[in-house]
Amino acid sequence: MTNDVSTPPRLPLAEIKRQYHAYLGHRASLALDAKARAGGCVGFATTGYTNIDGAAEPDPKLGPLVEEAFRMIAQKRSSLTMVLAELTPRGLVSRSGKPLSPSALARMIQNPFYVGMIHYKGQIYEGTHKALVSPSLFDRAGRSLRRRRR
Repeated sequence: MTNDVSTPPRLPLAEIKRQYHAYLGHRASLALDAKARAGGCVGFATTGYTNIDGAAEPDPKLGPLVEEAFRMIAQKRSSLTMVLAELTPRGLVSRSGKPLSPSALARMIQNPFYVGMIHYKGQIYEGTHKALVSPSLFDRAGRSLRRRRR
């Protein structure tokens, strides 16, 4: 007598691991999407902020230097290298403690995180963190930077 009910084929252990890791990756992606939509900082806080209990808080030392960099760029008479030459000795460095490059400073000037916004996967969300610069200063610095590139 044969058994009419067949047992499902067993998956190899490598395939089970692959499916499980894909599932974990999907769950992590959903959690990060939800955090960004809620205005939370996804990943490490940018230069000028520090991570405290999963939230981005202005760094008391670097925050004012970042704001000063925005002001200097917005004045149209300071180049990226001039700003770095003045602010690096005063302590404007990356999260790793290394001096910023001009391209890193340019990316900083264009980062909406500094006006309280979160940029995640091509979308902009209202952040819950405190803005280091006003929207008008952010716009002036961005326009000044774009003008210099032409």
